[in-house]
Amino acid sequence: MKRKTIFIIIACTVLLIFFGLVLFMVMENYENGVSVEDEGEKEESHHDLSEETLLTLTINLDKKVYNLNEPIEIKVDGIIENISQAELIINTRFSFPGPELNLKLMSDTGKALRWLPPVPPRPLTKHDFKTLGPGEKTDFTLIIHGSDLFDKLDVGTYVAQAKYFNSSGDEFGFDAWQGRIYSNKVNFEMQ
Repeated sequence: MKRKTIFIIIACTVLLIFFGLVLFMVMENYENGVSVEDEGEKEESHHDLSEETLLTLTINLDKKVYNLNEPIEIKVDGIIENISQAELIINTRFSFPGPELNLKLMSDTGKALRWLPPVPPRPLTKHDFKTLGPGEKTDFTLIIHGSDLFDKLDVGTYVAQAKYFNSSGDEFGFDAWQGRIYSNKVNFEMQ
């Protein structure tokens, strides 16, 4: 019995240390509201319609003003549109915050809010890929809770901008669109 108790204590200690390190590494990567892949990026452009741009991303919020005295729930509706002249295969898993979708929230002071570590996304499957013909769209909805943020929301004006990123598809034999696009910027207020 004594050995079992010692083993359980050691196992719990190792798990706590492991999760503490994971939390520390994730918080380091999400410092200033960006993920590791964002480091070193310049100002995001909205709908850069250069030759390489094949998709656009547009977001809308359900309200322009949110009340701090109520539970904070922000609904983000997004649309990805194929603006090319050819069919594109895209990843529609839309994990947030995560591999496919990130949302940057900036306060009126210019500070990016940090997210709590995300729950690992479900495994990507071949069924997560969808073909969009020229001019076709697909949409997604995110529900963001104030409790999802590491930083506290205060009274003020904020800017939200989404990023869609994909580097997958090859593992399923798809020639999927790969790259990143940024959405429009949307302002909202906390009162």
